[in-house]
Amino acid sequence: MLTIQYTGHGLEVTQALKEFTESKFDKVQRHHDSISRLKITLGVEHLSQIAEASLVIEGTEIHAKASSEDMYHSIDELSHKVNRQLDKYKGKHV
Repeated sequence: MLTIQYTGHGLEVTQALKEFTESKFDKVQRHHDSISRLKITLGVEHLSQIAEASLVIEGTEIHAKASSEDMYHSIDELSHKVNRQLDKYKGKHV
């Protein structure tokens, strides 16, 4: 299982947010098992709930960011963006 490092900016990263994030990124990891590091940053700017991911796969860093009015929606969108970027990466490096 991949260890996820969490950081909160302007909010506390609750256990519920961690569990939701882990469930979303578990699907990502099942498809891309060579992820070596994953950092998730959750924050609030004005009325936007922002979720950011930074991960390392085979020495390459990938970043993604999603925002909405709901943190859970932001995390869901972030997992989709990361998955698309990893699919693109995999297509170029296979």
